[in-house]
Amino acid sequence: MLNASPVSIRLERLLPAATLFFAVLVCRASHAAPTARDGFYLQMTAGIGFPHIEFTVDDPSHSNTYADAQNGTSLGSSLLLGASLRPGLVLGVGGLGALYLSKGSHPTSTADPGDRVYLVDVKDPPFHSVAMLGPFVDIYPSPTLGWHVQALVGYAALSGRNFYSDGGSSGVGLMLGGGHDFWVSKHWSIGLLARVSYANTSLAEDYAAGDTISEQDTFVSPSFEVSFTFH
Repeated sequence: MLNASPVSIRLERLLPAATLFFAVLVCRASHAAPTARDGFYLQMTAGIGFPHIEFTVDDPSHSNTYADAQNGTSLGSSLLLGASLRPGLVLGVGGLGALYLSKGSHPTSTADPGDRVYLVDVKDPPFHSVAMLGPFVDIYPSPTLGWHVQALVGYAALSGRNFYSDGGSSGVGLMLGGGHDFWVSKHWSIGLLARVSYANTSLAEDYAAGDTISEQDTFVSPSFEVSFTFH
Protein backbone atom coordinates (compact mmCIF):
# COMPACT_ATOMS: atom_id res chain seq x y z
CA MET A 1 0.00 0.00 0.00
CA LEU A 2 1.36 3.38 -1.00
CA ASN A 3 1.64 6.10 1.61
CA ALA A 4 -0.03 9.40 0.82
CA SER A 5 2.31 12.30 0.20
CA PRO A 6 2.33 15.30 2.56
CA VAL A 7 0.92 17.44 -0.24
CA SER A 8 -2.08 15.15 -0.80
CA ILE A 9 -2.73 14.98 2.93
CA ARG A 10 -2.78 18.77 3.13
CA LEU A 11 -5.12 18.97 0.14
CA GLU A 12 -7.48 16.46 1.71
CA ARG A 13 -7.53 18.51 4.90
CA LEU A 14 -8.01 21.81 3.08
CA LEU A 15 -10.67 20.55 0.69
CA PRO A 16 -13.55 20.41 3.25
CA ALA A 17 -12.66 23.83 4.59
CA ALA A 18 -12.46 25.31 1.08
CA THR A 19 -15.74 23.69 0.12
CA LEU A 20 -17.43 25.13 3.20
CA PHE A 21 -15.95 28.58 2.55
CA PHE A 22 -17.12 28.52 -1.09
CA ALA A 23 -20.61 27.37 -0.04
CA VAL A 24 -20.88 30.28 2.39
CA LEU A 25 -19.87 32.74 -0.33
CA VAL A 26 -22.40 31.29 -2.79
CA CYS A 27 -25.12 31.36 -0.16
CA ARG A 28 -24.43 34.99 0.67
CA ALA A 29 -24.34 35.95 -2.99
CA SER A 30 -27.60 34.17 -3.71
CA HIS A 31 -29.33 36.08 -0.91
CA ALA A 32 -27.67 39.37 -1.58
CA ALA A 33 -30.00 42.35 -1.96
CA PRO A 34 -29.43 46.04 -2.53
CA THR A 35 -28.20 47.57 0.67
CA ALA A 36 -30.35 50.68 0.52
CA ARG A 37 -33.46 52.06 -1.10
CA ASP A 38 -32.18 55.12 -2.91
CA GLY A 39 -32.11 56.86 -6.27
CA PHE A 40 -35.11 57.05 -8.60
CA TYR A 41 -38.41 55.84 -7.12
CA LEU A 42 -41.53 54.56 -8.88
CA GLN A 43 -44.41 52.78 -7.17
CA MET A 44 -47.62 51.34 -8.63
CA THR A 45 -50.38 49.83 -6.51
CA ALA A 46 -53.75 48.17 -6.97
CA GLY A 47 -56.25 47.00 -4.39
CA ILE A 48 -59.69 47.01 -2.83
CA GLY A 49 -61.24 49.58 -0.48
CA PHE A 50 -64.29 50.05 1.70
CA PRO A 51 -65.38 53.70 1.47
CA HIS A 52 -67.82 55.60 3.64
CA ILE A 53 -69.24 58.81 2.15
CA GLU A 54 -71.35 61.52 3.78
CA PHE A 55 -73.13 64.35 1.93
CA THR A 56 -74.58 67.40 3.67
CA VAL A 57 -76.44 70.19 1.85
CA ASP A 58 -77.63 73.52 3.20
CA ASP A 59 -80.56 75.01 1.29
CA PRO A 60 -81.09 78.59 2.50
CA SER A 61 -84.08 79.11 0.21
CA HIS A 62 -86.12 76.74 2.37
CA SER A 63 -84.00 76.82 5.54
CA ASN A 64 -83.54 73.07 5.16
CA THR A 65 -80.66 70.64 5.47
CA TYR A 66 -80.35 67.48 3.37
CA ALA A 67 -77.97 64.68 4.32
CA ASP A 68 -77.02 61.21 3.19
CA ALA A 69 -74.56 58.53 4.27
CA GLN A 70 -73.37 55.73 2.01
CA ASN A 71 -71.06 52.75 2.25
CA GLY A 72 -69.54 50.84 -0.61
CA THR A 73 -66.76 48.80 -2.16
CA SER A 74 -64.05 50.22 -4.40
CA LEU A 75 -61.27 49.20 -6.76
CA GLY A 76 -58.34 51.58 -6.71
CA SER A 77 -54.81 52.18 -7.91
CA SER A 78 -52.01 54.70 -7.48
CA LEU A 79 -48.84 55.93 -9.15
CA LEU A 80 -46.04 57.62 -7.19
CA LEU A 81 -42.89 59.12 -8.76
CA GLY A 82 -40.01 60.55 -6.74
CA ALA A 83 -36.38 60.53 -5.73
CA SER A 84 -34.47 59.75 -2.56
CA LEU A 85 -33.05 62.63 -0.56
CA ARG A 86 -31.06 59.98 1.27
CA PRO A 87 -31.38 56.18 1.49
CA GLY A 88 -34.84 55.40 2.84
CA LEU A 89 -36.34 58.90 2.47
CA VAL A 90 -38.32 59.53 -0.73
CA LEU A 91 -40.09 62.72 -1.81
CA GLY A 92 -42.14 63.07 -4.95
CA VAL A 93 -45.51 63.63 -6.60
CA GLY A 94 -48.23 61.07 -7.02
CA GLY A 95 -51.86 60.39 -7.62
CA LEU A 96 -54.42 57.82 -6.63
CA GLY A 97 -57.91 57.02 -7.77
CA ALA A 98 -60.75 54.64 -7.04
CA LEU A 99 -64.07 53.68 -8.57
CA TYR A 100 -66.61 52.71 -5.96
CA LEU A 101 -70.07 51.23 -5.90
CA SER A 102 -72.21 53.03 -3.34
CA LYS A 103 -74.90 51.18 -1.45
CA GLY A 104 -76.85 51.46 1.76
CA SER A 105 -77.99 55.04 1.15
CA HIS A 106 -79.80 56.68 4.08
CA PRO A 107 -81.01 60.14 2.99
CA THR A 108 -82.55 62.48 5.55
CA SER A 109 -83.99 65.99 5.39
CA THR A 110 -85.44 68.66 7.62
CA ALA A 111 -87.76 69.70 4.76
CA ASP A 112 -91.43 68.93 4.50
CA PRO A 113 -92.17 65.67 2.64
CA GLY A 114 -93.30 67.61 -0.43
CA ASP A 115 -89.96 69.44 -0.69
CA ARG A 116 -87.74 66.35 -0.69
CA VAL A 117 -87.59 65.90 -4.44
CA TYR A 118 -83.80 66.29 -4.49
CA LEU A 119 -83.21 63.24 -2.34
CA VAL A 120 -83.68 60.95 -5.34
CA ASP A 121 -80.49 62.35 -6.88
CA VAL A 122 -78.21 60.63 -4.37
CA LYS A 123 -79.26 57.19 -5.63
CA ASP A 124 -78.38 57.74 -9.29
CA PRO A 125 -75.91 56.60 -10.51
CA PRO A 126 -74.58 53.95 -8.11
CA PHE A 127 -70.97 54.32 -9.28
CA HIS A 128 -68.79 57.23 -8.15
CA SER A 129 -65.08 57.98 -8.26
CA VAL A 130 -62.51 59.71 -6.11
CA ALA A 131 -59.11 61.04 -7.20
CA MET A 132 -56.22 62.70 -5.37
CA LEU A 133 -53.06 64.38 -6.65
CA GLY A 134 -50.22 65.93 -4.67
CA PRO A 135 -46.80 65.58 -3.05
CA PHE A 136 -45.95 62.50 -1.04
CA VAL A 137 -43.28 61.13 1.26
CA ASP A 138 -42.26 57.50 1.71
CA ILE A 139 -40.02 56.62 4.65
CA TYR A 140 -38.10 53.40 5.26
CA PRO A 141 -36.81 53.60 8.86
CA SER A 142 -34.15 51.06 7.93
CA PRO A 143 -33.24 51.32 4.22
CA THR A 144 -32.07 47.70 4.13
CA LEU A 145 -35.43 46.40 5.36
CA GLY A 146 -38.81 46.54 3.72
CA TRP A 147 -40.98 48.23 6.37
CA HIS A 148 -42.12 51.71 5.36
CA VAL A 149 -44.75 54.39 5.94
CA GLN A 150 -46.03 56.92 3.42
CA ALA A 151 -48.32 59.92 3.19
CA LEU A 152 -49.80 62.10 0.44
CA VAL A 153 -51.67 65.40 0.70
CA GLY A 154 -53.14 67.48 -2.07
CA TYR A 155 -56.11 68.13 -4.33
CA ALA A 156 -59.09 65.76 -4.16
CA ALA A 157 -62.16 65.41 -6.37
CA LEU A 158 -65.33 63.39 -5.89
CA SER A 159 -67.17 62.88 -9.15
CA GLY A 160 -70.68 61.68 -9.83
CA ARG A 161 -74.08 63.13 -9.17
CA ASN A 162 -74.63 64.23 -5.60
CA PHE A 163 -77.60 66.29 -4.40
CA TYR A 164 -77.63 69.23 -6.80
CA SER A 165 -74.67 68.76 -9.10
CA ASP A 166 -73.65 66.45 -11.92
CA GLY A 167 -70.04 67.62 -11.79
CA GLY A 168 -69.02 66.51 -8.33
CA SER A 169 -67.11 68.37 -5.63
CA SER A 170 -63.45 69.21 -4.95
CA GLY A 171 -61.27 69.99 -1.96
CA VAL A 172 -58.41 68.56 0.09
CA GLY A 173 -57.33 64.92 0.21
CA LEU A 174 -55.02 62.94 2.47
CA MET A 175 -53.60 59.44 2.28
CA LEU A 176 -51.71 57.59 5.03
CA GLY A 177 -50.30 54.12 4.59
CA GLY A 178 -47.82 51.56 5.76
CA GLY A 179 -46.59 48.16 4.74
CA HIS A 180 -43.69 45.91 3.82
CA ASP A 181 -42.08 45.00 0.52
CA PHE A 182 -39.69 42.25 -0.55
CA TRP A 183 -36.90 42.35 -3.12
CA VAL A 184 -37.60 40.27 -6.23
CA SER A 185 -34.73 41.64 -8.35
CA LYS A 186 -31.90 44.15 -8.12
CA HIS A 187 -34.25 47.14 -8.33
CA TRP A 188 -37.82 45.84 -8.00
CA SER A 189 -39.75 44.92 -4.88
CA ILE A 190 -43.29 43.66 -4.33
CA GLY A 191 -45.21 44.32 -1.13
CA LEU A 192 -48.46 44.76 0.73
CA LEU A 193 -49.89 48.10 1.86
CA ALA A 194 -52.65 49.14 4.23
CA ARG A 195 -53.91 52.66 3.55
CA VAL A 196 -56.53 55.13 4.71
CA SER A 197 -57.70 57.81 2.26
CA TYR A 198 -59.64 60.89 3.36
CA ALA A 199 -61.19 63.69 1.31
CA ASN A 200 -63.13 66.76 2.41
CA THR A 201 -64.74 68.41 -0.60
CA SER A 202 -67.41 71.00 -1.26
CA LEU A 203 -69.38 72.71 -4.00
CA ALA A 204 -71.71 75.71 -4.24
CA GLU A 205 -74.37 76.47 -6.81
CA ASP A 206 -76.64 79.44 -7.36
CA TYR A 207 -80.31 78.66 -7.01
CA ALA A 208 -83.63 80.48 -7.21
CA ALA A 209 -83.94 84.01 -5.82
CA GLY A 210 -80.17 84.43 -5.79
CA ASP A 211 -79.62 81.89 -3.02
CA THR A 212 -76.50 79.74 -3.02
CA ILE A 213 -76.83 76.08 -2.08
CA SER A 214 -73.68 74.64 -0.51
CA GLU A 215 -72.75 70.99 -0.24
CA GLN A 216 -70.08 69.44 1.99
CA ASP A 217 -68.86 65.93 1.22
CA THR A 218 -66.65 63.66 3.32
CA PHE A 219 -64.96 60.53 2.00
CA VAL A 220 -63.10 58.00 4.20
CA SER A 221 -61.83 54.66 2.92
CA PRO A 222 -59.49 52.01 4.31
CA SER A 223 -57.88 49.92 1.59
CA PHE A 224 -55.56 46.95 1.13
CA GLU A 225 -53.24 47.03 -1.86
CA VAL A 226 -50.39 45.24 -3.60
CA SER A 227 -47.41 47.45 -4.42
CA PHE A 228 -44.76 47.20 -7.15
CA THR A 229 -41.80 49.48 -6.45
CA PHE A 230 -38.68 50.38 -8.41
CA HIS A 231 -35.80 51.75 -6.34
